[in-house]
Amino acid sequence: MKTILTAITCYCLTLIACLAANITDKLSAETVAAIRLPEGGAGQWATGIGASYSANKFVAVTARVLSYEPANGSGNLVDEASAGVEAKLLKSANGKLGLNAIGGVKYGFELEDWGMALGGRATASVYGPLYAFGESEWIVWQEQPQELRLSFGVGIKF
Repeated sequence: MKTILTAITCYCLTLIACLAANITDKLSAETVAAIRLPEGGAGQWATGIGASYSANKFVAVTARVLSYEPANGSGNLVDEASAGVEAKLLKSANGKLGLNAIGGVKYGFELEDWGMALGGRATASVYGPLYAFGESEWIVWQEQPQELRLSFGVGIKF
C-alpha cells in the first residue's frame, strides 16, 4: 500500500510540474517607461511593470501597472492599472520583429476614472528571450480628456 501511495504521489507531482512548466513557458514580464499626452494638457512621465500570458501563438492577455511622476510632490505607488489583449498582426521571416494590435481597459487611481485603449505595438528580439518594444495607444476616459500614450521598454519571455 505504501508503494502505491508513493507512486501516486510521484505521478501527481510530475503532473503538477509539467502543467506549471507549460504555463510558465507562455509568460513574459516587462519594464516600461511611458509619457501621457492628454488633449490640452502637459505631458507626464511614468514607469511601470507588466506581464502577459500567451493564450496561443496569435493572442496574449496582458496586465500592467504604472506610476506617474508626482505633479504635486506626493505620488502613489500605483497610479494606473490596465488589462488588455495583444494580437499579432505581422511577424518577420526570422521571427525577430513583430507588429501587434493592442487594446484593453484601464483604471486611473490618480484620475479616479475608467478608460478604453486601442493602439499598436512593435517588438524586436534583442538576444534570446530578451526583447525591446515601443507602443502607441489612444485612450478615451469616461470623465477625463482623451490622451495619447507613448511607451517603450524591455521584456523577457520565460
